[in-house]
Amino acid sequence: MKTFEITDDSGFLGILNPHTYISFVDENWQLEQLINHFKHQINNKNLLLWGTGSEGTWRVEVNNKMTERTGFRDIEGIIEVTDNKLCLINYESLTMGAQFSDVILPEDHLKDCIFEISNGLYICRIIQMFEPEESYDDKSEVHFIIEYDLFNGSYHKWNRIPWFESNFN
Repeated sequence: MKTFEITDDSGFLGILNPHTYISFVDENWQLEQLINHFKHQINNKNLLLWGTGSEGTWRVEVNNKMTERTGFRDIEGIIEVTDNKLCLINYESLTMGAQFSDVILPEDHLKDCIFEISNGLYICRIIQMFEPEESYDDKSEVHFIIEYDLFNGSYHKWNRIPWFESNFN
């Protein structure tokens, strides 16, 4: 188990495979285009992205086993590891990569959000530990838990970005 801290100025967090995630979309991307890009990368098992319900600096615990822990809400998704690492990512970095072809993700300020994991296909469970409408300012509190295990069954494919409401979702 390892705990990370990541900023979020837009209400989104994610996990990406920095080796396979295709970041560039267009220098003048539109929101609908970007959301469709994210969904395509999710379906290609390069990204898991979810809405946080608010902005903040989040403490994210990453656990290499599935547990019975519960929180305010949770969802499972599939991601593939191809270079023995995944990275926590925020919307700000994703949009920088989407707009500028020379931006390599993760950007330098998120290098400490990389975690090592053996290559393979993984089921990831993201647990949001707080109700976004309630107070959660405690710096010692874990806000999100990501649990993962090797994938060996069926899953429900994400056709939208969880916990995010939009006309383009």
